[in-house]
Amino acid sequence: MTTIHSWHGQLRVKPAQSLILFICWWILSWVLGSILITRIGIETTMSVRLATVVQDIVMFVLPTLMTMLLIAQRPMRTMNADQAPALSVGLFGIITLVVSIPWMNSLVLWNENLHFPESLSSLEQILRNAENNAEILVNTIIGGTDISDLVISILIIGVLTGISEELFFRGGLQSILVRSTGNIHAAIWLTAFVFSAVHMQFFGFFPRLLMGAFFGYLLYWSNSLWLPVLVHALNNSIVVTLTWLGTRGYSEALLFENFGIDWQWCLASAVLTALSVWRLIRFSNRMKRRYKY
Repeated sequence: MTTIHSWHGQLRVKPAQSLILFICWWILSWVLGSILITRIGIETTMSVRLATVVQDIVMFVLPTLMTMLLIAQRPMRTMNADQAPALSVGLFGIITLVVSIPWMNSLVLWNENLHFPESLSSLEQILRNAENNAEILVNTIIGGTDISDLVISILIIGVLTGISEELFFRGGLQSILVRSTGNIHAAIWLTAFVFSAVHMQFFGFFPRLLMGAFFGYLLYWSNSLWLPVLVHALNNSIVVTLTWLGTRGYSEALLFENFGIDWQWCLASAVLTALSVWRLIRFSNRMKRRYKY
């Protein structure tokens, strides 16, 4: 079992009680958010954008802040949100995201082309319909081909979602699970599983699981919530930008021409990703020794 001395922040209650309280706030916030989103509706581009903002703030930010204010003596410290990451760790976090694109694309393609047995064909159709609905919502948020549509989409899907989801999953759930399990790796992967499952998109589950674990390790390596926030926002913004470019007539084949999913690109991407992660860990260990976390 790996215990981590760098996850500071004393709790006013036992870790198990803090987890129960967090889940209760999450359920209440989801009920409230669902009611508000139903009232707003999702018939127009504006209403979908507003509903997305409400979802991020009410369903993710609100339960995290309410829980931390109640359970933590130092909420910002408990969420690792009281300091910026070291420049070297932050730089290699971004580099890792970029060089991983080709092999992540191959994983996305593999996950999208999974098929259930014939006996579960109806379930597969339900799940694929959910995927299609999620894609329609994203396209609706983007809403058009103007540069203003791109800016608004980046602010909502990139920046706001990056902040709200990382605050909830890494700052809230993962920090509580670290204290509940005493094992950083178990906490990271459990949080990543929940992160992927909550999106309710099976045909994107495994890439999102790995991405969630990556965000969790970024928090561990940097001791700063703001690094996974930055990388998450950057990842979402890249997807939004490519989708927006697609609405302006650029084909996906052209957009990914230099980041193809053939085996040579995937192999090179996997090697570069491994090297970048290795450097991340080296920089992380160096910073922890220097600052005695």
